[in-house]
Amino acid sequence: MVYLQITLMIERTNRAAACIYQQYKETFLEKIQGAKSKTQLVRDEEV
Repeated sequence: MVYLQITLMIERTNRAAACIYQQYKETFLEKIQGAKSKTQLVRDEEV
């Protein structure tokens, strides 16, 4: 099993743009062979 973690530093004023994740989550899970789950954390504690 392989894990991929990507960290993006997003300005507080641009956090609403993070909703793009919701649009492409299913596409990612369907097209990436072996993908089981994907989560995104956009709270201040994680960014």
